Amino acid sequence: MSSYGRLISGLFATIFLILTVCGVCAADSQIITLEKRKEIVAPDRTLPDGSHLIRAQDRKREDLQLRFGLQCVQTWNTQVIAYAIDFDRNGHFYVSDIGGKLEMLSPTGQHLAMFDLSARLSSIRSLAINRNGTADVIFLADEIRREVHRYSINAATSSLTHNGAFSVIPAQASQKLAPHGFAFRAPGELLISDTANHLVFRCNESLAGIAVIKPTGTGETPLNCPRQLAYHPGENLIYLADKYNARIVVMDMNGNVIRKWGKQGAQAGEFSIPHGLILDTSRNLVYVGDTGNNRVQVFDTQGNFKSQWQAADFREPRYMTLDAQGRVYVTSYLDKKVAVLEYH
Repeated sequence: MSSYGRLISGLFATIFLILTVCGVCAADSQIITLEKRKEIVAPDRTLPDGSHLIRAQDRKREDLQLRFGLQCVQTWNTQVIAYAIDFDRNGHFYVSDIGGKLEMLSPTGQHLAMFDLSARLSSIRSLAINRNGTADVIFLADEIRREVHRYSINAATSSLTHNGAFSVIPAQASQKLAPHGFAFRAPGELLISDTANHLVFRCNESLAGIAVIKPTGTGETPLNCPRQLAYHPGENLIYLADKYNARIVVMDMNGNVIRKWGKQGAQAGEFSIPHGLILDTSRNLVYVGDTGNNRVQVFDTQGNFKSQWQAADFREPRYMTLDAQGRVYVTSYLDKKVAVLEYH
């Protein structure tokens, strides 16, 4: 072979060698990149099979899921069969049972005091605290005796002072008011749901000046055992859990139905015995205690489903309250607990 031929042959050999090396490197690079993407692990998290390895992309997806939706951040144990809940201006919580007992909890859920009010009340089915006056006043609903009781709260001495009981047969009602839900519309003005007459009443805090509010409109279905209700000041509307109609009803102060949503069922946006209802007016969110489905659902104020939360050891959520930070406190009737929920 001539020197020229040897030069050409060597050049091809060199080119082949370079291409081969580059190909191997490229292949190695692809393998390394692929394996790194697959095998990056986080030992502080677990897979469903108990392994302490989780792929990077799965962790990102899981972290996103944890940041959004309705989540439980705390659970408190109570000494009463937890039914209704609210808090005073000092952040102390009061939880009632279906008997005549009322438990006082600290802002972090520790037991502080127990009030036995059974001499006056047979059953405390609902409570609400007016924090807008010179002193906190707690309203208690005795659905069995059909009375509303009012107590002033002295948190410093962990004491309650009875300020009277009220009972009335309202106009347009066939029998005594059976109170089951309270909401404050303005200083001195109270909204009460009535499970006996299936109505909502608007009155002052002594149950005087009562006006009836009921759904009106062509073909509108009457209320059926209304439960917790809430007032939206920005809209001047009442939101109501209509228990046996398995729906949420939104009315103006004359009873005109503005919107409604829900039906019997277990899918998102459906209900089985909706019981509790609270509004986050700063974010226009509606929280509903879907008692028969053992869950809490979240909607916007137009009724669009946003999220839900449920847990195996938290059954029959009943009443709810909302603090200034937007945390929701909901009672578990069957498990003697309060869940603290946050929506992100």
